Amino acid sequence: MRLDGVLLSLDIDGTLDCGNPSGRLCRQDALAAVEAGALIGSASDRTASDQVRVWAGWRVTPTFVVPKHGLAEVAARFPGWSRLHVGDGFVDWLEATRAGFDFLNVADLAATPWSLPAALQPWYQHRDQPSRRRATPHPEEESDAQLRLSM
Repeated sequence: MRLDGVLLSLDIDGTLDCGNPSGRLCRQDALAAVEAGALIGSASDRTASDQVRVWAGWRVTPTFVVPKHGLAEVAARFPGWSRLHVGDGFVDWLEATRAGFDFLNVADLAATPWSLPAALQPWYQHRDQPSRRRATPHPEEESDAQLRLSM
């Protein structure tokens, strides 16, 4: 699985498990994308220095850290790349689509991995491997599993 030519932007709060509130994506998700060749970074309401601290805590070197309204500058640096921003709210969607990024709500990623753009589906598949899962489940994972079983 290769993700060469894919630019992956992540919101922090509500998207990453280290965010406030905690989100569904974990360090292993970021590492899997990087290992597959994607360029990864963050677009957040947090300051750039705070975003850098988050990545440093994960021991991941991001390609970019910008405020959400800075996604257009990132897009301009990578013309012709597939661009995806994963976030959890309206402002994420708004700023991503204004900048020419596809948008994926992190809740949709967790519930329906098949909704991913085709280039990113292999990236998501690693989440099924026990060694790649978070040690502590997200509080909503149990209820999501129960919902899927009842369908």
